[in-house]
Order: sequence, then C-alpha cells, then structure tokens
Amino acid sequence: MAVGKLTRKGNALQIENVSKIPKILFIEEFALIHHFNEEVFAWMDKIKACGANGMRTVGIYVWDKGQEQEPFRKINSDYTYEFNEKFFEYMRRWVKYADERGIVIIYDLFDRCLFADRAGEYAPYDPFYPLVKGSINAFTDLKNSRLITIQKDYIRKVVETVKSVNVKNVVLGVMNEFRGDARWYYEMTRYIKNDLNWTDLLAGSEEDSEAAADPNVDFWFVHTGNRDFLTSGTPHLSEDIDELRKKTGDGKVLGFSNDGFGDEGPRENPDDMRRMAGAAANKGLQLFAFMDHLAALNPPLGKLQPLNEATYRAMADTIAGALRT
Repeated sequence: MAVGKLTRKGNALQIENVSKIPKILFIEEFALIHHFNEEVFAWMDKIKACGANGMRTVGIYVWDKGQEQEPFRKINSDYTYEFNEKFFEYMRRWVKYADERGIVIIYDLFDRCLFADRAGEYAPYDPFYPLVKGSINAFTDLKNSRLITIQKDYIRKVVETVKSVNVKNVVLGVMNEFRGDARWYYEMTRYIKNDLNWTDLLAGSEEDSEAAADPNVDFWFVHTGNRDFLTSGTPHLSEDIDELRKKTGDGKVLGFSNDGFGDEGPRENPDDMRRMAGAAANKGLQLFAFMDHLAALNPPLGKLQPLNEATYRAMADTIAGALRT
C-alpha cells in the first residue's frame, strides 16, 4: 500500500489518512541504490518482511571505490558535472517500489563522512573532490558560486526525479552528520523548501550538527545512544534526546539511530537493540533507525549481504506493536 503524505504537527509526525500515531523503523543502507543489479529490491522485500517500514540511504557514495554509480557522469577517471541519467532512472524505479511496499525513504543528498579521516583513500571516486580537496569548510563555502550551482543543480535533479513518480514517501536530508558552515545548510534547506517548492519533510541527523536549530528541518536523529552502553550496558537515550531537544527547540520530531556504535557492531544483537528500541519507545519517539554495520562491511560491496534480520524483528516487535501504520 502506498505511503500517505507525511506531515509534522509540532513535535509529532502524522501520516495522511492514518488515525493512529505512526512509528517508523528505518533500516540504513548506503550502497545498494548505487549498483544497478536489482539487489535493492530484494533488500526492501527483506526489511519489510522483518517489520521495518523505512529505509535511509545517501546520494553520494564512494566507498566502493568506483564500482558504484554516482549522480554525475564519469569519463575515463574524471567525474563530470553532467548528470548520470541512469542513476536517476534507477532512482525512479526503487523510489516507486518502496512506495508500493509502504516504505518511507530518507534520502540524504550529501555525506559528511566523505570529509572524515580516511576520506583521502576515496578521493579519486568523489565527484566533489576536485572542487574542495576533501575540505568540509570548502564544501560549505557559500562564496564559491560554481560549487553552489553544482550542488543546487544536483538537488534540483533529485527533487524533479522524486516528483516525476508522484510519491509522498521520500524525506530529504541535506547532509548525513553535518559539519561545516551552518549558513550553507540553511541556504540549502531554504532552496529546497522555497525555490524548489518541496512540500514534504526534511530530515537532519546527529546531535552535534551546527544546523540543529534550522527551522526548515522537521526531524533529527540522536546518534549517541551508545554512550556508556558499550561498557556498562546502560543506555542514556533519554538524556541524549533531552539535550538534542535543547538545540532543535520543542517543535521538531526526534528519533534514535544506532549509527555510531562502531563498525564491529558489538551490541547489534536482538537483546541489546530490543532494549534500545524500548528505551526510545518509552521516551515517546516515533522514529527509529538501525544501521546494520556487519552487513555493510561484509564484502562484496553492492550485493545483498546476510542481514541481521533477527535484530530487525526484535526492534520492530518492540516499537509499538510491529509498527503497523
């Protein structure tokens, strides 16, 4: 069943024609939409069967070192700033399929992790590296008119692609775990909302974002649920949510993600994640996200990996009765 239009009323999420309070469990996977091998469709079927009703992905993904497709064309070893139309043709298909399966999508346009410690290893595969040399400050420099034009053209292309399939299941995020000049972030959300007439929701991720107070963003995710949890087994999610609320203000929807637990996923098991989901549900959260680190790191990349399905089910069962919306 197609997803109804998502709206925010104060700090609560609503879905069109759904009277009960909706709750969404997003499974995070950043690679599969960049490989035109049909794996993303099988992946959506699997997560839906486990009780999840959301997915989160990113639009610029270079960690497969050139084996993946990017939104921009590549000629020989150089990316151009012409669009890779096959990327957007594929996007129309998987966005539509998600909608038909009742899956809400968070699509983060950019990823701050490209500017992290190991970014140099992946520089040859990053379309923006020639323009910013791996600097998040350069990437968010509003004075660089050529760069801003390329960024906005890409955002416009994504919005046009989503609108072309007439769905309401897509939530846009500007940047995963944003750092940099907050004025850039505010300009991008303004552009999306005002210039592109985006009437659906905008998402933000990670409590340390300099843009947490952006009035255009509808919800934010805490990534600090692992504080003390890995050593003592005690989650401090409630305190973390309260701290984020101070930054965002009262009128935003907040959610929890296990992203940040570390690549080994030491606590990504049904019992521990059931406790984390329970703590989030008891806090009154409507949004939950699980990054399956072990599946993401298990090569070959771009292929559907063995998934932590038992944990997906444990979380879904915990979150307000299997998440039926």
